[in-house]
Amino acid sequence: GAGAGAGASGEKPGALSRCCSACSKSVKKMDIKKILWIMRISNLMNVVLFGCAAASGFLSWEGSIVQLFLACYVCFFAFLLCAFELRTNLWSKYFEKLFGFMYSFWGRALFLCFIGSLCLALGHWVTWLVGILTVINACFNCFLICQHPGFKAMGGEQQPSADPGKLDIPAVAAYLKAHPTVAAQAVSNTTFEDRPQPNAPAAPSRSSNSSTTA
Repeated sequence: GAGAGAGASGEKPGALSRCCSACSKSVKKMDIKKILWIMRISNLMNVVLFGCAAASGFLSWEGSIVQLFLACYVCFFAFLLCAFELRTNLWSKYFEKLFGFMYSFWGRALFLCFIGSLCLALGHWVTWLVGILTVINACFNCFLICQHPGFKAMGGEQQPSADPGKLDIPAVAAYLKAHPTVAAQAVSNTTFEDRPQPNAPAAPSRSSNSSTTA
């Protein structure tokens, strides 16, 4: 009995557990910019699927007002997600005022789940497929958010909603602490002339040089 218990406790993890562990390690090693690029591409591909779902809803319309409204909502939200992911200056100020949740990584993942539920409610096999793929994409976004330490540095542990291009000093310090290799590379790339010298004499101005020459 004791030997069987010892054998069970020393049992190796399954294939799924090893696969998840390997994916988690690879995600943590990736650069945050690459992670954001992957999320953007997957969301833009999802926009194309939303277009297919909306088209299927319109083409299979049989007079139901609810189905018509759902297809219109899917079209609108697909346009909203596409305009946000393309980061056009024309729409940025409106997004900040009206759709602030889009700047939150968690908010965007929940937004994908919401649109996926609308696709499932359209009741066609194409829209069901789009809805399932959208939920998978939302779970993929959540997996990246939970596994990569850069998202915590960009906006805190509970709500990572900060713009990666506008990090404040504590957020930068937290990111460098989570990525010591990046910090070491930044220090090595800093030349001696770039570092402030407290006892260095001030450089003479041009005006003083011209007066001395005269």
